[in-house]
Amino acid sequence: MIRFAVAVSLLVMAGGCREQQVPAEATVQPVDLSETARQEAVIEAATQNFEKTVKEPFLVRRHMTVRGLTRAATRPHANKPAPLSAAQYDPGASASAKLELVDGKVLYTAAAGGHDPSAAVISDGTARWRVAYEISAQLTPDGELTAFVFHHLGEARRDAP
Repeated sequence: MIRFAVAVSLLVMAGGCREQQVPAEATVQPVDLSETARQEAVIEAATQNFEKTVKEPFLVRRHMTVRGLTRAATRPHANKPAPLSAAQYDPGASASAKLELVDGKVLYTAAAGGHDPSAAVISDGTARWRVAYEISAQLTPDGELTAFVFHHLGEARRDAP
């Protein structure tokens, strides 16, 4: 009987040791590269690029109004079109943007290739994915972008380490 009790206790202890030796599975969350996540990343990237290339230099530093900026970008100039002119816009370029007045609304259209610094980025801290895009957004009189429309949403491509 004592041998039986010792054998059972050894089996129980051995089973308990095996459970402790097996490492708990680490749950690795995959990076969300869904369409919704890519759209959110594109909206963030386009907004940051707009603020850096349009809002800060023209609306904040030069104290231009949205209407004045749009007029400057949409009126033909004798020398060359303004940098944000529709005549300068090239969706095939690595990055391009334009301002247009369409049906009384100011539209900001931007395109960025997957290898351009203005591409959208999704990162998990160790790896980065870039997303190419072409979008339009309405520019409010306060200089904010709203009502985003996606003309092209690229697939996420992983950056080389």
